[in-house]
Amino acid sequence: MVDVPLEIPERSGEVLLVPRGVDLLEVARENRHRLAAEDVLLGGVPLRDLRRQAREEILTMARAYTTALGAGSVPQGELLLGTGHQPVFPHPGIWVKYLLLDRLAARGHIGLAVIVDSDAMEEAGVDVPSQHASFLQVAREVLRTAAAEEPYEGQGAPTATEWSDFLQRIDRHVRSLEGDALRRPWEAFRAFPPPAVWDYAAFVTALRRRYEGPRRYLDVPLSAAAESVAFRAFFLHIAAHAAPFLEIHNAHLRAYRERQRIRTEAQPFPDLQREGELIELPFWTLAGGRRRRLFLDQRRRTLLAADGGREGEWPLPSHPADPLFGPLRLRPRALTLTAFLRVLVVDLFIHGVSGGRYDRVTDAVIADFFRIVPPQYAVASATLHLPLGEATEPEATRRFLQRMLLQARHNPERLLTAPTAQQETLIARKWHLIRRLEEGGLTRRERRATTQAIRALNAQLCAALADRVAMWEERLRALERQSGLPDAATYRGYPYFLHEPEQVDALVTRMLEGGA
Repeated sequence: MVDVPLEIPERSGEVLLVPRGVDLLEVARENRHRLAAEDVLLGGVPLRDLRRQAREEILTMARAYTTALGAGSVPQGELLLGTGHQPVFPHPGIWVKYLLLDRLAARGHIGLAVIVDSDAMEEAGVDVPSQHASFLQVAREVLRTAAAEEPYEGQGAPTATEWSDFLQRIDRHVRSLEGDALRRPWEAFRAFPPPAVWDYAAFVTALRRRYEGPRRYLDVPLSAAAESVAFRAFFLHIAAHAAPFLEIHNAHLRAYRERQRIRTEAQPFPDLQREGELIELPFWTLAGGRRRRLFLDQRRRTLLAADGGREGEWPLPSHPADPLFGPLRLRPRALTLTAFLRVLVVDLFIHGVSGGRYDRVTDAVIADFFRIVPPQYAVASATLHLPLGEATEPEATRRFLQRMLLQARHNPERLLTAPTAQQETLIARKWHLIRRLEEGGLTRRERRATTQAIRALNAQLCAALADRVAMWEERLRALERQSGLPDAATYRGYPYFLHEPEQVDALVTRMLEGGA
């Protein structure tokens, strides 16, 4: 890919599509023709033959999976276009990849969305706007949490109670907002019955597919694609050349970090490690329900799962159909995932901004390790705000609240819009005492007594403002909690089900027409 800056669109309605000004379908055709002409072998098999096998295997899986989701069938097509993401509730900047995939596939092609269920789940939930604290803020609602390195794969679908509780919590936030613009899409989504599916990834995917309506793309979990014979051949080719792959991988990672002035060695992903005869492979294995780093013992020709200690050991399979693959449960890491999809499966892969950045490393590794011209990829993103009003200025709000609290403590009479007769008496007494202080002639003891009397009167008057003072103090505390967080009115990370599909489809139109 041309080394152009990849930046997330800032303003609502802005889109990003790279490469710009070209027909993405022609880019896909060029990729397909170039890969078909490459005269290289992977594990002794010509690249073009392995591509054909990978495509057939994974499309067969995807058709069965998509049908089981109830998302309908997709006819055959000329080109295979792909994208991928974790099984989450995506915001429009991510969702736009799926709808762009659908739009391109509708011209007589096939779309393939890879569900990256091998990623660590950590915390699954959504950010939603809320006005419960008397001002707009971003609230986080969690559907489920998982242990460290525990992937989405293997997570059961939410129970009826779990899902109902999650919806109710979101609903309270939505109902705290004014207007119907958010309630219409939210109520449409909320009305869907829970999908009768087998796991968490399928549950989340089925909901999004229902909300989108009929589309021309297929879904496939990465956990399934990684069990294909073609993926195992891809793995064995890298394992057979583990040492040179490690050197190429780490060299291009270092070069990328230097160019981008990245100081953190874990970004965009860590170097592969070598300890004597042990060489880290760019794959995960699932052991004990968690992802583990995978090492090859070159001398013994064995694979080891390790993460602070050896947690499993297997013989290295000798060929892609070897039964020894059964217990391994291999999964690609970031670079090998997109390398596999771009080199062996799809004709064009659509990334988001983050993936588009790190796949510059993938390009260099593909060129050096596989000795082929890396197929081009696309990058798509957008920003779409909810209709929540203008952005707020937190510092101005903070100053206002602090000013109100000072007034309540020192000049409460200014905030009493309709003082009672008793309060009028207290106010008159206070100003009488203030005039005595201003006139002078009081001894030090008399001044101290008068000041204390004024404070006591302020406290009595302020008692009538107790509810307002409590509200201002709570708003101030909430502001402090929100310090450093994005402005709720212009936050781009709200989930797709608070937006109308037509709005994001319009962003796709803008992309394809060359809008910015």
